[in-house]
Amino acid sequence: MSSKKQKETYAHGSIVRVKLENFVTYDSLEFSPGPNLNVIIGPNGTGKSTIVCAICLGMTGKPSVLGRATNIADFIKYGKNKAMIEIELNNQNGTNFTIRRFIYKDNKSEWFLNDKSIKIKEVEDLVNDLNIQVANLCQFLPQEKVSEFARMNPQELLENTEKAVGGLELYESHMELKDRSKLSKDLEKEVAIVGEQLKKEEAINSRLENQVKNFLEKRKNEENIIWLKRKRSVLLYKEKKEEYGRVKKDQEKIVRQLNALVEENEPLQEKKNEIDKKLQKQKNVVSTKSSQIQEALRGGRDLNTKLDDFSDKLNELKSDYQNKENEFKNHEKKLKEIQLSIEALKTEYEESQADLGVIQQNENSIRQKETELRQQNERLSNKEYEAKQEMAKLRSEQDEIQRKITDMKNVRQEKLNKLRQRAKDVCAAVEWLEKNRPNFKGMVFEPMFLYMNMKHQQAARYAEHLISFRDLVQMFLFENSDDMYYFLSEVRDKLNLVVNAGLIPRKALSSFMPHKSIEEIKQFGFRSYMREMIDAPEQILVYLCMYYNIHQVPLGTEQTQKNISQILPQIQDLGRIYTHSHQYTFSRSRYTNKISSSSAEVSDSFWLTSSIDQSRLTHYEHRDSEIKQKMKELDANLRQIMDEKQKIEKMMESYRSELSKLREKKYHIENLKKKLDQKQSVYKSLSSQNINLTTEAKNILQKIAEFSKKKSKMFSDYSQIAKNLVILNKDKVTAVYQDAIYQNEKLKIENDWRNYITQKQEIESTLDRLKQAVQQAKEDAKSTLETASKMNDINLEQGLPENYKQCFAKLPETIEKLDSEIHQCEAIAQCAYDVDEKVIEDFENRKKLIAQLQKDLEKKSKKLHDHQSNYENLKNSWLQKVEEMINGINVKFSALFLQLKCAGEIGLSRPDNSEEFSKYGICIKVSFRTGEKLQELTAWQQSGGEKSVSTMLYMIALQEMTKCPFRVVDEINQGMDPVNERKVFDIIVQNSCSKVQAQYFLLTPKLLPDLAFDDKTNVICVFNGPQNLPHSKYDLKKFLKIRKALNEKNV
Repeated sequence: MSSKKQKETYAHGSIVRVKLENFVTYDSLEFSPGPNLNVIIGPNGTGKSTIVCAICLGMTGKPSVLGRATNIADFIKYGKNKAMIEIELNNQNGTNFTIRRFIYKDNKSEWFLNDKSIKIKEVEDLVNDLNIQVANLCQFLPQEKVSEFARMNPQELLENTEKAVGGLELYESHMELKDRSKLSKDLEKEVAIVGEQLKKEEAINSRLENQVKNFLEKRKNEENIIWLKRKRSVLLYKEKKEEYGRVKKDQEKIVRQLNALVEENEPLQEKKNEIDKKLQKQKNVVSTKSSQIQEALRGGRDLNTKLDDFSDKLNELKSDYQNKENEFKNHEKKLKEIQLSIEALKTEYEESQADLGVIQQNENSIRQKETELRQQNERLSNKEYEAKQEMAKLRSEQDEIQRKITDMKNVRQEKLNKLRQRAKDVCAAVEWLEKNRPNFKGMVFEPMFLYMNMKHQQAARYAEHLISFRDLVQMFLFENSDDMYYFLSEVRDKLNLVVNAGLIPRKALSSFMPHKSIEEIKQFGFRSYMREMIDAPEQILVYLCMYYNIHQVPLGTEQTQKNISQILPQIQDLGRIYTHSHQYTFSRSRYTNKISSSSAEVSDSFWLTSSIDQSRLTHYEHRDSEIKQKMKELDANLRQIMDEKQKIEKMMESYRSELSKLREKKYHIENLKKKLDQKQSVYKSLSSQNINLTTEAKNILQKIAEFSKKKSKMFSDYSQIAKNLVILNKDKVTAVYQDAIYQNEKLKIENDWRNYITQKQEIESTLDRLKQAVQQAKEDAKSTLETASKMNDINLEQGLPENYKQCFAKLPETIEKLDSEIHQCEAIAQCAYDVDEKVIEDFENRKKLIAQLQKDLEKKSKKLHDHQSNYENLKNSWLQKVEEMINGINVKFSALFLQLKCAGEIGLSRPDNSEEFSKYGICIKVSFRTGEKLQELTAWQQSGGEKSVSTMLYMIALQEMTKCPFRVVDEINQGMDPVNERKVFDIIVQNSCSKVQAQYFLLTPKLLPDLAFDDKTNVICVFNGPQNLPHSKYDLKKFLKIRKALNEKNV
């Protein structure tokens, strides 16, 4: 047979070849069994069962399985030192597996796989992988174990059947259930012990609770006082710091004003210096002209002196006489004019003196008012600055609130973005629906998560855990069925988009009410049902109530999770609950009617995280309205401040104008005094001149004769000097006039300079006061900083730690309220009575013990719960699989008995206590006679042949339930009546040869005549003995030829 043909006809792991050396009765043996039924026939004692022994030991089986020898060395042929078993197994995936075992006298063995030395564990792994169970009587039934099969009790039969049909997993589940049944009782006992101790400790602490509560209340008040004082020190520091900042800003503002004033009046100093230079220059000009005039006058006087030497002195003296006469007349006239001018100036000056005091008083009053207005203007400027700051802060807050409102109203867009990322087909379907809505007759809802808004973010986790992805994200709901079919045709069939569609249930939302009100289960930590946590259109809520019972799913808290083991037995009728972090579901067993629970951890949500918090939106909109109203009020306040500042500016301008007029009046009065002094000085000078014109006239007349001769020439010279004097006097007058102009300009500049100095001194005075205020504010801030840092035991300049911020956030925000709170807490603390510290210490230690006991109880309860949950799941799973297995075997077993015109059935034998898994078994009932009731198959009830028939048919019934490479049955037909033996043989042939089945080895010392053999049946004749030919000398053709000749001879 070719290798390819062999792999097609032989099952994976079936025996292709067997080779033995020095094994029991064989020196050497090698044969190749067929892929289906192998009938091994031969007289008793020839070595048929030896082949069974070789297969068992070659597949790592133990001698005890065979029921013959106890030591492996007993299978070595007598007189030999070692034996060899070689079995070749079919490998459909490659080279066949050739297992070779050498057995030695010292009961040791050597193993080889495909000529490679290996350990027995590797062979065992290969045998297990091929599902070869030589220790299982349902697969491998040696001659010595045939009667043992019938003697197996129901429990042993079940376990062997599990190994043969259910596989190792089913058998191990059965064994695990046995162990778990005992463990469950131990765990229940542990939970009861810990629970009792916990109740005892809690009762003791309950009695001490009032004393401890009073102590803790007092300690809490004392700690609260500390935190209140800490926050007060921080707030006081912040106030002082803000005061320092405000005064510092005022100082900087005044410095800027001073610098601006100095900068503005810098040109005035230059003008003052420039006019001083011009005045000095003009004084030099006047002085020069005066010197020139004096020099000219001296020349004239010299000429007059020389006239005495001239003959015409008389005429000149006459002329002088006449001049003197005229001078006298003019002198008197001038004195009278000066006298009148002095009297007029004196009268005007005296009158103005009375006004000078009024002017000074008015000037002081105006300056005081101007200072008051300037201070008022500064206060208004501060108010204006504060209002503008407040306006800017409100505008910033308004921008932030409006941004948040916009963000909250953009939730749908955020959800659509999630669709684009995680469910592109659904997103494409939503976009298609938006474009084609006019084509639909009724109402259409996009995936429900687009409409769902969760009132609490924690509830979003629960809803997303409960509602399937198919319904939450992929489901489109329709009011009209035609619309749904049209949608599916267009979107799913034509566009090939993966979406789901369903009809909106025609029920009212009011028809879905919880069986229990939330008040009835509030004691367990439940706050609401999931229905109350979801905002969505009524149609979607109806859908969720109908298919997910959201009106029946309560949402718990950490309290629920903490006490879950005590709560679960009391809420099993709810079906499903949620705690802070887990989901718990309850189900009733089909077999025991017992309720079991299972739990699952709830993960974070993704689809429902973006929800509109309507209360927050309302809060933001209300705050936005408040800000707008406040900004409106601030704007009106600012306009009022600006109007007041404009009025003050007009008043200050009026005061400046009045001051200017007053300064002009003072300047006029000062000029009157100067003019009066000048006139009086001139008058005094003229009055002192005593001119005796008569005497002078006589002298002149005497000298006329002397100067008459020189008169002409000297007169000519004098005339020239006079002309020069006229020019010089004219230049001097011009210079004096220019000097007067410069003097007036200097007076004006000096007046402006005095005003500048006055303003500067006022600002410098204000600056000095502010410097002192800044220094004081700085010292106050530093002092309060040190106090606050010391009181809080932190470096306050580095900011408040997070725990301080959290504590301070719970306390009042003003010093006044903090002082009130401190006073109240101190009053409460004084009223509380003292408690022995030892009582508190015992209470706290016991509290820790209680917490530990609660943890232990919760841990043990959870362990018990998990154990029972897994136990129930394992039990239900095992029972279901066992029943399915037994039902399958029973169908085949009953059918096989019908072929014999007998009756037989197989069922699961259950103990009274369903938890005693060691007592579950398989009950085989048979009836071999018409009208006879089915009776349980036992070692004593039926005959040997009936037990053999039952055993054989049971093994055949197992054949279709499991897949194993081969089965071995040794002399199963012993004791059968011929009719049943023939029928059983026909059944074996039919089941092993009609289609590809497991390889069969059927050993028997004899067969009935004229049995029906299939072409796939392989008959192996064992004819072994000391007087027989070796198998190597067998010539079948020769044997047939001799047989033919003998037949012809006999004829």
